Amino acid sequence: MIYQQVIARRYARGLMLSLKEGDFDEVLAQLKLFCDLATITSLELKRVLEDPAFSPLDRRAVINKIASKSSMHPQLHHFLLLLVEKNRMALLSLIYEALLILIDSHQARLRVKIVSASSVSPEEVFEITESLKKSLKKDVMAELKASKAQGQCKLSDKLRFALSVAAFNRISQYDGAISNYLSS
Repeated sequence: MIYQQVIARRYARGLMLSLKEGDFDEVLAQLKLFCDLATITSLELKRVLEDPAFSPLDRRAVINKIASKSSMHPQLHHFLLLLVEKNRMALLSLIYEALLILIDSHQARLRVKIVSASSVSPEEVFEITESLKKSLKKDVMAELKASKAQGQCKLSDKLRFALSVAAFNRISQYDGAISNYLSS
């Protein structure tokens, strides 16, 4: 698995270097859509892209058809054809994850997941995000996830949040009156 991640990171770096900085987010979104299509939505497409019974010509034809119908970014189109040629389509999801990390790092951006045991208002998410931006000196993109315990936990009035923030593959726990954390 580590070997595959190293290879995926190299391909992701190559794709990123071939793009103009203004195209990063567009290509990232298109690659995510293609990954979802190839792994979740269409099992037939996954089979065509990964099954050795299909020739590289068949795979190229499928990618060309998808690219023409979806107005895919030309660099991404050529990149996908390269993956077919090098028989690396099975690494597509790992390449997407590596590209996401590389682009976020290049743009000083951090993606965090906020998990709370109680419901969190958009204003509170904004406060948490702004606090993280201030302390980390990075642009923060927050994703709110409901805890499995949400709705089942009864928090005291003093304990407004039981909060978990995941960033850099690390999890920080914030328990207590969140306003104390936000004001510091």
